[in-house]
Amino acid sequence: MPKIKKVSSNKKSIPIEIERKLLLKRFPKYVIEKYKKKVQVLNIIQYYFFIDGIWQRYRIVNSEGKKIKYIHTIKGKSISLGACPEDEKTVTEKKFDDVFEKNKKNYAIIRKTRYVIKHKGFKFEIDVYSDLSIITLEIELPSINHHFEYPEGLHEEVLMDVTGMKQFSNLNLAKKIKK
Repeated sequence: MPKIKKVSSNKKSIPIEIERKLLLKRFPKYVIEKYKKKVQVLNIIQYYFFIDGIWQRYRIVNSEGKKIKYIHTIKGKSISLGACPEDEKTVTEKKFDDVFEKNKKNYAIIRKTRYVIKHKGFKFEIDVYSDLSIITLEIELPSINHHFEYPEGLHEEVLMDVTGMKQFSNLNLAKKIKK
């Protein structure tokens, strides 16, 4: 996961995530088939809770044959196109359950299957949303304009670059879904 700069907060530095997000025309089945030995499939449920005046994400990640992970993320305000501070840490299932219990009346949720293709030093993350009819591709980069090569055939499925478009943030997508 390329993270380059760090933003100093009172006591610690927070990594900056630099990411391009693209809207795909359709699920690139033939690309997944071509790279099937390199594809990791993750089932993800993301909960967004408004805690202490900020939206916080708790993600449950289930990958076949691996232990379920619980990840807490706080994203800061975007500092430039595609770049934003991101403080992320693994938490216990109990911690997640406690947060959910305290905030279960007011949250947003999104479910997706993520197909991760590792290609030439980058991770191409294709997200298929369960409750929405969109498919996105995310690529973390060392800088927003860093050159990269798509896995063969994937570029043809790109409809448009939606990096920085708030309506395509996972939080805003989650807010549109009825629980």
